[in-house]
Amino acid sequence: MLAGSQMVNNVLQVILLFGIFTLIGAIITFFLAVKMKDHSIQKGIMIWIAVWGMILLFSMDILGFLLFLIAFVIYLAKNKAIRLADQPQVY
Repeated sequence: MLAGSQMVNNVLQVILLFGIFTLIGAIITFFLAVKMKDHSIQKGIMIWIAVWGMILLFSMDILGFLLFLIAFVIYLAKNKAIRLADQPQVY
């Protein structure tokens, strides 16, 4: 009986650590989203989205990975639009 209780306690600790890890990543992502500047390409945000997306994929958080993949694609599209707007118009 004691061994089963200890195993449940260990599983609970792992789940809590993973939840805290995910919460810290979400807080970092929120602060990055608040500090984003318009009309500028920020390489650090692209790197963060890619790294955090890979962490979510490796931890088998498929829903979180898909959301970060969508955010990554949208951010790449925004950067491409900024690059195209900054180019001189040739007629």
